[in-house]
Amino acid sequence: MPLDDPYQALELTPGATDEEIRAAYLRKIKEHPPERDPAEF
Repeated sequence: MPLDDPYQALELTPGATDEEIRAAYLRKIKEHPPERDPAEF
């Protein structure tokens, strides 16, 4: 189920820094790699 709010999807607040966004994105990719888990990606 896709989330409409990217901050919610990355479990961040709207005031997150670029570095926090990048770290959260990379953490999510490690949890749900698109090659093995495309539905969750």
